[in-house]
Amino acid sequence: MTFGGGKTAALPFSTDGVYSFSGTVTDMAGNVLSSAINEPEFVIDTVKPEITIEGVKDLSANRDPLHIVLKITDVNPTKEGFVPELKGTQRGLIDISNFGVREDIEGGVKYTLNAIDVDDFYMLKFKGVDMAGNEAQMSISFSENRNGTTFQFAPEGVE
Repeated sequence: MTFGGGKTAALPFSTDGVYSFSGTVTDMAGNVLSSAINEPEFVIDTVKPEITIEGVKDLSANRDPLHIVLKITDVNPTKEGFVPELKGTQRGLIDISNFGVREDIEGGVKYTLNAIDVDDFYMLKFKGVDMAGNEAQMSISFSENRNGTTFQFAPEGVE
């Protein structure tokens, strides 16, 4: 905060929380600033969102259909800041908005994906950003293999 005459005041806020600030300024001659300083409520947030993935483990091979639930929570969430991505090596990018149910929960978002029952090797990424810009990411890889071992040969000349 800088005042006339080049005077500056620093107000550190080192703990997460909800704050407000107000005050008046008086110079050495007793002159009072005509308008008081009044900063409405603001939030200090240094904590990243928390991500959980249920129903599948990283680097797992799975025979039964997978029922995956993604949750991301934060003290100061943004609904649009939570983005999951599911991609299969054979199926390609799967549109999550049409592949399950998105539900607003207290402090975040929950995605319940449709059962994954198509053989493929999948990569699941989940990213979240809260109102303060704190970002968290999690990614896992897993396979769905209901029909036994399958092989895919590369074209000649490709290693």
